[in-house]
Amino acid sequence: MGGRESTNYAKFLSLLGAAFNILRRPSNFRALCSLLRLATFSSMPDLCSNQTPEAAMSALIGRFRLDLSDDEAITYLEELVESCLENKLWLAVDAMHSIGKHF
Repeated sequence: MGGRESTNYAKFLSLLGAAFNILRRPSNFRALCSLLRLATFSSMPDLCSNQTPEAAMSALIGRFRLDLSDDEAITYLEELVESCLENKLWLAVDAMHSIGKHF
């Protein structure tokens, strides 16, 4: 994307924040919850074996931070992205992708 100071990165953060807030809208979040409830009957390991449906629903609620205002949610999301960018594992993955582009 051109790095943290690039216009592409700024556009990415802007679109990410807008999409996050759209998904957090009550009607959209209810639809996501309904899909999650339906998926719990699909025998998907991540939803059935590794956690209870209640735990999956609780995790979804926690990830969407419904307790925050839209502006606070954008700040939270930007901080989350920033912390991921500083994660050493993802720095290594990014380096491997950069090397792979040359072959």
